[in-house]
Amino acid sequence: MDSAGPTVFKQSRNNWTFSNTGHFVVNDTLAKQGKLPAYATENETRLYMTDAELYKNARISPISLTYYGFCLENGDYTVKPYFA
Repeated sequence: MDSAGPTVFKQSRNNWTFSNTGHFVVNDTLAKQGKLPAYATENETRLYMTDAELYKNARISPISLTYYGFCLENGDYTVKPYFA
């Protein structure tokens, strides 16, 4: 996972992108010491669900974190957001 910094807009080759704003003072300090990524976190508990690997890490943001999907065809989509 890319641990992009406090203000970033990135587009991937898979027609997904995200916008992240904010600044983690404590996490940045630890990141500079090489202890953890500043804008990503890992789940340390054991997960018993289908596709548990998908829930092992997450991008975090102190102000806003927005994901965008491009070039979606017309039709119905099921979106299941999960919040911690």
